Amino acid sequence: ELISDRSDVQYVCTSEIFSQAANLQLENYEVVCLLDPPPLSENFWQRIIQYASNGGGVGVFLGHRARLNGFNETIVQQLLPGKLKLRSRYATYLRPRNFAHPALAGLKDYAENIPWKVYPVWKYWEFADLAADVYVVARFANDRPALLERPLGRGRILCLATPISDPLEPQGREPWNLLPTGPEPWPFVAISNQLCGYLAQQDTESLGFFAGEIVTLRLAPKQGVSNYVLRDPGGESIRRTLPPGENAIRIGTTHALGNYRVVSGGNSGNLERGFSINASPDLSRLHRIDLEQLTNALPQERVEIAQTLKDVELYVDIGRSGRELFSWVITLVALVWSTEHLLSNRFYRSAA
Repeated sequence: ELISDRSDVQYVCTSEIFSQAANLQLENYEVVCLLDPPPLSENFWQRIIQYASNGGGVGVFLGHRARLNGFNETIVQQLLPGKLKLRSRYATYLRPRNFAHPALAGLKDYAENIPWKVYPVWKYWEFADLAADVYVVARFANDRPALLERPLGRGRILCLATPISDPLEPQGREPWNLLPTGPEPWPFVAISNQLCGYLAQQDTESLGFFAGEIVTLRLAPKQGVSNYVLRDPGGESIRRTLPPGENAIRIGTTHALGNYRVVSGGNSGNLERGFSINASPDLSRLHRIDLEQLTNALPQERVEIAQTLKDVELYVDIGRSGRELFSWVITLVALVWSTEHLLSNRFYRSAA
């Protein structure tokens, strides 16, 4: 099962049987999911390992077709979390407890409402000693590892110990679980969406940047983008080329704020991505500055520094109603009148 990303729909899936998988160009896809794989050729496993090392995501969902002698070989163990030990026949169910891992974080808000018991797991693979770099993402209700992660190069590998592709009534055998076929199996859809998004490394790519920052858009391995069109917030389109072998688009002309689009491939939709440019947080960050720096930055005659709360109240009152000058003016008028009266009595005498 091969999965690639497009913008108009979240996933575009290509299905192929394992006998024909050798003809597929794995580098054209962001995620490869092996659904209940049988023992495969060494060449196929080597291609999967190389694909993951180059940054691809691999999901391995073990089921009834897995065999100890085919999956415990050295080359396969580079992908699996450990050597297969046995098929457990003790009924249980998937029971994630920690939703902090990015592969399950999207289910956190629904954790208490997911009826995992309704989707029993009757059979699953148990592992011997796990590799040192393996992380158990989720467990079954009996505390056995269910979903395990292992890094490989620049890629990610997730392994589920029970399949997600069993029909309700498989021919000649019993189903291993009811994850995809139980009543209203929305948890299966939700967790599949989360796992594929994590394998595609959608959680690592930020789509929000600051003005002047260099934007990097990661491409799928050998996605085949040689040129693209950048559409800025003003609607202007700029055509650019990408050097051969480049696995990322880097854009430095990000001074205008708004939403940008990067498209390539015309109607085929080989690439269509978007990102946003925001103002620098320094423009809206408020810090206390030194008083001397403040007074130097403002006109000297317009600045008054309030040292106490009383000073603040005084300056606020002055700003609202102005200064009270009546008492000063009336005193000045009285002084002028008294002076004029004295002078008139001294220099102007009455007639004899």
